[in-house]
Amino acid sequence: MNYWKGLSEHDQQWASHRWQNILTEYGNANPYFIDNLRDQSSLIEYLIQKYWMDVHTRDQKINILNSGMNFWSVPFAAEKNAKEIHTYDMCPLTERLSWIANKSYSAIHTHHRINTIFDVDLIELDADVWINTSCEHTYPAHDIIKKGATCVLSGNNLKKRGHINLINSLDQLKIQSSLSKIIKEDTLLFDYEDEIGKRQYEQYIIIGIK
Repeated sequence: MNYWKGLSEHDQQWASHRWQNILTEYGNANPYFIDNLRDQSSLIEYLIQKYWMDVHTRDQKINILNSGMNFWSVPFAAEKNAKEIHTYDMCPLTERLSWIANKSYSAIHTHHRINTIFDVDLIELDADVWINTSCEHTYPAHDIIKKGATCVLSGNNLKKRGHINLINSLDQLKIQSSLSKIIKEDTLLFDYEDEIGKRQYEQYIIIGIK
């Protein structure tokens, strides 16, 4: 399937099967939302989520903020034997789709429909690993992360709907994150196309300790 060109044949079939399940159970989504879902399950999103796969998550409680429908992140965390996976997003449609996409991981996965800035009392604050690969979607939430937690944080400078906190450099991401130690950092370059046209953008990623 060209949509996931670059993945192994097995992973393409696996992704296609999960995508079809979503369309079958929620086939009345409007065109904009379907486009948004394709972004969330794209090869680019796969590469961003795959980037943190060397982070220690075995027997760990994981928080994933701005999670969307968790098309890649929940399976990856489950594959690495996470103890608990808690995902957070404020979109009511995303909530339903997250459950559809990740039914097979329900024993360890819980999706929370909340605003991560204002509903702090509903977040698992004792999580060992905090992941937010969509920092451009919300303002910084570093103050709720416990000291010593492992953090995977990523954001980009792509101008599009919903990106209210554009990240324009690694330094900007570091300042927003307030980590005591940076273990790994990188900048990825991606192509994007929508109604505005074709353009490139930079995805900034840091892994470290709060």
